[in-house]
Amino acid sequence: MNKQLKNASCVCCNSVRVICENNLDKYFQCMICGHKWMQNIEVDYYQKNNRLPLSRHYDIEKKNKERFQFINNSVSLKKVLEIGCAGGELLEYIKNHNPKALCIGIEPSLDGKKIIDGIKIENILFEDFSTNQKFDTILVFHVMEHIYGIKSFLRKVKQMMTPNSSLIIEVPYKTGNINLIIDPNAEHIHQFTITSFLIFIEQLGFRPEKFESGVFESKIYNDCFRVLLKLENRVGSINEYKEKLNSKLPNPVILCGVGGDFQGYIEKFIDWDKVAYCIDNDEDKQKNRIRGGDIKPP
Repeated sequence: MNKQLKNASCVCCNSVRVICENNLDKYFQCMICGHKWMQNIEVDYYQKNNRLPLSRHYDIEKKNKERFQFINNSVSLKKVLEIGCAGGELLEYIKNHNPKALCIGIEPSLDGKKIIDGIKIENILFEDFSTNQKFDTILVFHVMEHIYGIKSFLRKVKQMMTPNSSLIIEVPYKTGNINLIIDPNAEHIHQFTITSFLIFIEQLGFRPEKFESGVFESKIYNDCFRVLLKLENRVGSINEYKEKLNSKLPNPVILCGVGGDFQGYIEKFIDWDKVAYCIDNDEDKQKNRIRGGDIKPP
């Protein structure tokens, strides 16, 4: 029988409805978003190698091509950072198709010692990586399931993004295998559901722009999902909306159409000192004045 925990909350949705599975005591599970996670585990990634399971289970070139196709038409590849880049195979593929691209990888394992012409691989943990560079695109393929502090991880990623940057994340869906109820990889701390992932990234100020499920990563992890994220740039207050609206207006400005949408979205927020006059097709409106100004025919 599963037992509900006290003083525990979900790392994704913050719900306190958390249980510990009786047969899998190392896992906590949220009863709201379905997320499962373990307590932090210590892994010495500096002593690991061959971190790219595709080299054993899947043709690397084919997978790089498939990932490249997902991102190529949707993002800028001028400045690319890949976190958990293994031996830099995907970055090399990107560089071959975009010779002028700045490509930087981060890989703490022994694979990160590989030298590739035109690509810089930092053989360190991401938490130790420091840069003033802003990247057009940041790639995070099968990394987040390994990280206990996923919120602090993404907050650091955000610091390396511009308002127009893209973030591509791929993780296993639940156990990552449609035939398994237990993830066989002892290094995997998190088992994301689509619900838990979307709640989590929205809380941190991201919005999904492109989504794929049922992604094949390897024979073991044959059920993954991949998402292209943008920073959420929606205005957060009335004053912010007014400032953003008026910053886009010339001075003076002529307003065309003073109907329902205008009254709802513009009239109360616009700087009327900038308005020369208004235009509308409605003859009844033309007989009136708005905010002391004329409404003229086209």
